[in-house]
Amino acid sequence: MEPGIDAVRAPEAWALGITGEGVLVANIDTGVEGDHPALAIRWAGVADPRYDGHPEWAWYDPYLGINDFPYDNQGHGTHTMGSICGGAPGDEVGVAPGAYWIAAGAVDRGGGIARTVADIILSFQWMADPDGNPGTDWDVPDVMSNSWGVTTSHGYEPCDELFWSYIDACEAAGTVVFFSAGNEGTSGLRRPADRATDDYRNCAVAAVDANTAGWPIAWFSSRGPTYCTPGGTAAIKPDIAGPGVSVRSSYPGHSYTYMSGTSMSCPHVTGVAALIRDANPNLTPDEVKQIIYETAYDLGTPGEDNDYGWGMVDAYEAVMLAMVPDTLPPVADFVGNPTSGYVPLGVQFTDLSTNNPTSWYWDFGDGIGTSTEKNPYYTYNDTGSFTVSLTATNDYGSDTEIKTDYITVTEAPAFNIHVADIVVDRFWSSKKHMTGRATVTIVDQDNFPVEDATVYGFFNAPDSKTKTGITDYNGVAVITSTKTKTPPSDWCFEVTDVVKAGETYDPTENVVTKACESGPVYRIFSGTIPYEFSVRNYPNPFNATATIEMNLPEACDWKITIYNIVGRNVEQFSGSGGPGPISVIWDGSDEASGVYLYRVEAGDNRAIEKMLLLK
Repeated sequence: MEPGIDAVRAPEAWALGITGEGVLVANIDTGVEGDHPALAIRWAGVADPRYDGHPEWAWYDPYLGINDFPYDNQGHGTHTMGSICGGAPGDEVGVAPGAYWIAAGAVDRGGGIARTVADIILSFQWMADPDGNPGTDWDVPDVMSNSWGVTTSHGYEPCDELFWSYIDACEAAGTVVFFSAGNEGTSGLRRPADRATDDYRNCAVAAVDANTAGWPIAWFSSRGPTYCTPGGTAAIKPDIAGPGVSVRSSYPGHSYTYMSGTSMSCPHVTGVAALIRDANPNLTPDEVKQIIYETAYDLGTPGEDNDYGWGMVDAYEAVMLAMVPDTLPPVADFVGNPTSGYVPLGVQFTDLSTNNPTSWYWDFGDGIGTSTEKNPYYTYNDTGSFTVSLTATNDYGSDTEIKTDYITVTEAPAFNIHVADIVVDRFWSSKKHMTGRATVTIVDQDNFPVEDATVYGFFNAPDSKTKTGITDYNGVAVITSTKTKTPPSDWCFEVTDVVKAGETYDPTENVVTKACESGPVYRIFSGTIPYEFSVRNYPNPFNATATIEMNLPEACDWKITIYNIVGRNVEQFSGSGGPGPISVIWDGSDEASGVYLYRVEAGDNRAIEKMLLLK
């Protein structure tokens, strides 16, 4: 038996009949050798008949698109997956050998850090709905291990939020997500493990030496504190520790090898979470993490500290706590987001009931809508104030929570605001760094300046992260890019959204939507026939509707087809018209978050563009 497996007390949990059976585990890593003896019979693509004919639901390769069978050209991902669930007929190297696994091969495949980061984001989106059907949840992993992270040297400053929304989407889908703290020692944690927006996000794992008495902290294991809190104050990190020194696990070529790093400790904790999910499948991701914290074997300074977090993960104590029977009826509670807005208003309802309810009944208060889903999404198509009720039930009883006049839906105001002008220039922000600057003017329907409007948009370099600015009394917002030593030859800025309470942004009225130092790129003048074909979509990202607009230089038949990231046709529009602008609105309320492509065919013109749905 491997020392790390013994140290986390996994065999004692197995003796209780808890091996991870029925649990689906996952990692985002370099890939996994799918026919390794310790892992082959555990790959969900062959072990679960529901995957028949669809290996792409159990293995995702964003780099080469070879999605028919998992592989690993580097070894790191095979090693980490082995520590999660590797076992017979191979060597017993995993904490949860009864679990099935799926994987995404996204890390360090080629193309440098930028390509790895892009592929990781695609992998998170895939993990939230591997089969591409939002009506199913059996395909969504119960736990996920992430033995990777980025640092300042990669171009990502502390507290970078790039991955946060994708992680939250996975946990909202029910996946418990863990991250390696990093191997930078006292230099601090990697991103996104340094996030501390609450006690559970993001759960960072430290490494101990399980081969040495007393389980000392590994010299390389990243220490806290972190300042990635809502108020910027110090918080303790990492959160938990696991074996990470000279860990023996599976490796390509049907072999085994020793590796060290917090990359090795993270899958041990992920395996313990799989055992907890086996013992009690109804626990939420936060409840699983809380059990891990409460049952950890305390090391270092008494209580939580910046070396070990809460201490060494303890599979047996965690499983015992998770198995305690709950004989109480539920206490119903819920939240909706948003609770007010313009018709039609889409609201995401989230169950907050305690004591493990097993069924739910929602009444949305408009005399039409009800649901038995745990976390339903509902669209109000009428104006008014609506009382919402939730009845939560388990084997020991039920409880109803009623929130009177909880949702308020009003007609959108007739007023609109739009972009009147964009001027882009550049300036030296330091002796070595240059920064792009966009001066954006927002006006109303009468061309009066609009104050206190939030302008969203992005520069073409050095990155395309969303930037924001607030307009002053002249209707002017000044937005600056990230500073860079290698500026583009022509800096550009594009507005994606403008938001102000009580006003409606109408992008079709924009005089200019995108501009460069060399001048405006996209202009719409009322009554002017465009001289060339163009396509755009806005806002991007969007939730839950996006407008796709074509500029047609002549009358023609046209067709717009929308595909999800795996190529399934999810919507199609067609018609004839022009010359001039033609637009359609796609409602993605019934689709999963992720990247979508749309193909435009208009006469002899063709275009394919990308857009991002975030819920």
